[in-house]
Amino acid sequence: MDVAQPLLLGVTVDDRPQRTRNQDREKDPDYFANVGDAIRSLREDIPMLFQRELNYSIYREDIVFRDPRNTVKGMKNYQLIFWSLRFHGKLFFNKLYVDVKRIWQPEDSVIKMRWTVHGIPRVPWEAEGTFDGISTYRLDSHGRIYEHCVDNVLLRDPP
Repeated sequence: MDVAQPLLLGVTVDDRPQRTRNQDREKDPDYFANVGDAIRSLREDIPMLFQRELNYSIYREDIVFRDPRNTVKGMKNYQLIFWSLRFHGKLFFNKLYVDVKRIWQPEDSVIKMRWTVHGIPRVPWEAEGTFDGISTYRLDSHGRIYEHCVDNVLLRDPP
């Protein structure tokens, strides 16, 4: 379906919802550059999240993190989540890493990422844990991430 359909009188009709039309008008001139930076940073940072800090410049100060059990608000708390993942990862695992399987934009103001975490725990027997999940990042009119939701997290049996 075309977004705008010409009429005989030289007038165009925009059949998108009002909210979508307003979002297009209100976007920051750097919106698409910022979205590109966010996608690039996520692609580079997430695989290394157990080794180093993320690039937090792509997030708003009032970032909200949600998973099936928790909601955390604010940049300091968001940073603490990733610090805790690194700390506990080093404490409990010999090897721990993230594979980013796919990043896509189902709509302009959303970035989705499918990922898999692989871990070999510090135990005297051979073991491996694998988790699959999806992160959804919601973007404001400046292209900054204001919400990060994690869902569809599944523990897979080791191969």
